Amino acid sequence: MFGVKSRTFKNKIRNLTAGGWFKLGFGIFTGLLFLSGLYAGFCRMFFYIQKMPFIGTVLLLKFLEIAFLTTFVMVIFSSIVISFTSMFFADDLNFLLTLPVQGRRVFVSKAVETVFQSSWMMMVVLVPFLAAFAFVKNVGLSFFVVFGLAGLPFFFIGSAIGIMISMSVMYFFPSSRVRDMALVAAVAAGSLFYVALRFFEPEKLANPDAFYTAMQYIAYLDAPVARFLPSWWLAEVLKSVIVSNAWGVIRNLTYLFSVAGALFLFLVIISGRMYYTAVCSISASVSKSPLLSSFISKRRVRLNFILKDAVSFLRDTKQWSQVLLVMALTIVYLFSIYKLPQSFTGDNFPAAYIRNFLSFVNIGAAGFIISALALRFVFPQVSLEKGTLWFVMSVPFSIEKFLLGKFVFCGVPLIILSVVIGVVSNSLLGVSSAAIFLFSTAG
Repeated sequence: MFGVKSRTFKNKIRNLTAGGWFKLGFGIFTGLLFLSGLYAGFCRMFFYIQKMPFIGTVLLLKFLEIAFLTTFVMVIFSSIVISFTSMFFADDLNFLLTLPVQGRRVFVSKAVETVFQSSWMMMVVLVPFLAAFAFVKNVGLSFFVVFGLAGLPFFFIGSAIGIMISMSVMYFFPSSRVRDMALVAAVAAGSLFYVALRFFEPEKLANPDAFYTAMQYIAYLDAPVARFLPSWWLAEVLKSVIVSNAWGVIRNLTYLFSVAGALFLFLVIISGRMYYTAVCSISASVSKSPLLSSFISKRRVRLNFILKDAVSFLRDTKQWSQVLLVMALTIVYLFSIYKLPQSFTGDNFPAAYIRNFLSFVNIGAAGFIISALALRFVFPQVSLEKGTLWFVMSVPFSIEKFLLGKFVFCGVPLIILSVVIGVVSNSLLGVSSAAIFLFSTAG
């Protein structure tokens, strides 16, 4: 099965057209440009922190611990979301289970695929962060070699926890409604954690004035961050590399690989009893709403497509549960906008000038958010038709009206959201009513 994946990837590369090579090259160039910007930003921030007297080194190590803890939680959350699609709702799953192959081998292949999909983005984002950290601390190549070795069990542990959670949900809650509620609860918990992390205001770490006394600030920096989690062990490994403590590297690597090996054996053992049963429960719990179906049949054809999209969206928990993530992102964005004017102090610029300038910048930032949401929800709308697209194309209905219905269903909510973000964010900035009307209308 891994051979099939590798050959599929090779065939895609070989069969790329000129336009495909251009898209691939442009995507790689854009990604490298983004990572370079992150590296430059992290270097500037770390150099500033390193120069702080007494607390510079301790503060840098605290940032390292917090970064690994955040990454670990995000890997778990990403694994939960991805494993539902890759391990239980994959298109090739029914075909693989009918082959003369043990169910555990299918599970292992899908688990490895889930680990890769849920971890590679976090790994890529960590590269410029760690590169800037290593440059500031003036450590050698061994720093990255040890991170590559310790990162494998670290990311596997987070993904394995997410796989266990999703498989337990699918096994113990065979009813589709209960399972959907569990999925929504997981997404809501992750969204709340993200919002709570932003409300914690980690930027205060670089501002000792936010604490009442210097001793309180030093005690906070010296406190461990989740000592019994793999994020702490990974941070201790890299700290030991910096101070050339070989025993600390070996001890914490042993922790990481031992826990990763134990989790792998545990997953393989329970998969023999839970995975096949969980997969079979999916097809046995499909339901539909006759009320909505009859409501659609009584309406005009033009509205039927819009109502069909709405019903399909509400039935697919993986789709509408992501609205919670959108809400969390919106709340964090508005909170960040509210805190921005407080970050500019001094008498160089009037407060009114700063607020109006930020409200102007807010147009581009809000537009970036709406563009990202449109790419996630609007762009794949036609592809979501999948096998029913042939039926849609056979209906005596023009393709222009079909695409117009897709635009009304997805575009109108995004326009409303953009107006709400424009009005609320500018109100939080405290700009004049005329500026709120102008910038919200332009946005």
